[in-house]
Amino acid sequence: MADLKNQLDSLLLASVEGELSQKREQTEIADSTEAWLHTLQGRVADVEDGTKEAFRTRPKLVRLLVAEVTVGKKPENGETEVRITYRFGPPPASGSAGSPSQGGLFGDALKNGSRS
Repeated sequence: MADLKNQLDSLLLASVEGELSQKREQTEIADSTEAWLHTLQGRVADVEDGTKEAFRTRPKLVRLLVAEVTVGKKPENGETEVRITYRFGPPPASGSAGSPSQGGLFGDALKNGSRS
């Protein structure tokens, strides 16, 4: 009976430790995302100015923040629909598929449209 209790205690402890580990990981991710967003917030004025430098910086910022742009028609009414998927992590390595160095403003991420 004591052996069964020890096994149950071990299973419970392992389960709790696993949950704590996941919570710590989620907290670290949230903290790093929050810090990144605060950094971006502090730089908003740099890209909102009407200066030439701000104009040149905006496309670079879009390349860093946008993972994919999808353009299509809504099946119910035929209206144009544009979906933007934002990236919450580092962009792909330069030169890889979908990187800003390939293609237009959005790299290879333009979907459902022609690329002529």
